[in-house]
Amino acid sequence: MKRLQRVLKRRRSKKGYQQRPFSFYHSVSLSRLREGLLWAKANNRGNTAITIPRTFSIISSPERALDVIGQVVNTAGDGTVESLYFDHSHLVVYDLAAEAMLDFAVEEIRRQCGWRGQKLDLRGRYPSDQKALRFIAGKGLPWRLKVATSSSVAHEFQKLQILEKRTKTEHAQERRLGSMTPKERDVHDFMLFIDSCLQEDGRELTENGRQELGTYLSEILDNVVEHSGSLEWIVEGYLDSSDASLTCEIVIANIGTTIAESLMGLPSGHFTRIQIDPFVAAHSKRRLFDSDWRKEDLFTLAALQGGVSAQNTSADSLRGNGTVEFIQFFQDVYEECISTSSVCSAEMIVLSGSTFIHFDGSHRMQYDNGRYTIAFNKNNDLRDRPQKSSVRNLGPRQFPGTVISIRFPLRDTNLETQA
Repeated sequence: MKRLQRVLKRRRSKKGYQQRPFSFYHSVSLSRLREGLLWAKANNRGNTAITIPRTFSIISSPERALDVIGQVVNTAGDGTVESLYFDHSHLVVYDLAAEAMLDFAVEEIRRQCGWRGQKLDLRGRYPSDQKALRFIAGKGLPWRLKVATSSSVAHEFQKLQILEKRTKTEHAQERRLGSMTPKERDVHDFMLFIDSCLQEDGRELTENGRQELGTYLSEILDNVVEHSGSLEWIVEGYLDSSDASLTCEIVIANIGTTIAESLMGLPSGHFTRIQIDPFVAAHSKRRLFDSDWRKEDLFTLAALQGGVSAQNTSADSLRGNGTVEFIQFFQDVYEECISTSSVCSAEMIVLSGSTFIHFDGSHRMQYDNGRYTIAFNKNNDLRDRPQKSSVRNLGPRQFPGTVISIRFPLRDTNLETQA
């Protein structure tokens, strides 16, 4: 015993020991990403170059985006590499959701390496496309890593509106005297971001619109805390004011339990299962389930309907409307867009597990039989399969959590062209 005490005493005297006594830090979020993206091919040993494809977008190409993120976490997630090189030179088509998830993965890898006393050197190459360059330099990994840029590139940053909120959910309800909780602060900053984007086009949120939008986001974040078992949530926004269409992007995401896992894990007699199980039975009886349409996909789709929440225990429960109202927000945006143009580029996606749901205005949420429903088929009936163009599964690709992303133009470039 005395010998052990002498050894410990000598160790305490070594520089840095007290600041980092044992480097047992382990990123649970990174582990979940690696488990969910296990199928993705890691680079060969010694090859630390990650080539970002021409299209890196969860909205436009979720499979390819998840392949890249999986390649990163499987190449560097175990701490065996000392450097990563990101080649963005081919990037042209991108979205905030893909970049946000890539940035999150790299940040978790860096954090884990740091706590283990390992060095991870990050380098890269900017896109050749000017618009993509502004995005990556102003919001991507170089921005996050505070990489020095040329004065010409730095000048372009003034044209960007950026929101980034990353909150540990175990601290979400903490409130210091006279201050907001982290959740309240994130909702407040989100509304400020939307207002600043609208002001680029000479508009602003009404007080009623501000309150409604805040309520939508607040319930979605509550769902993150209560359903997913997540460690943190992500709320991000991006607008490039030099873009003629003034396209605004919003991402809400978390790493944790998927929507299907949350609902399928409920006991069979639970109120929410009583709501969903008849649709499962109908699909089973008609043999609609196959490799392209699974029970997990149906449960994920069911979660988007009015009044469906793992927290509801009766018909009087009021949960399960946050995502519904966010869908209606998208529909309102789409209707305004299409009213001034024959073509509208507004899109929204929900990605949870391997289920991918795409909103493009071709299907609307409707009030039927006492609830809001969107089934993505001709009859708007959850007893029928949805159109594959709107709801599909991504095969072996499994995102361990949920991503909600919306992208919409604030200005009609067609009208400007005609004028």
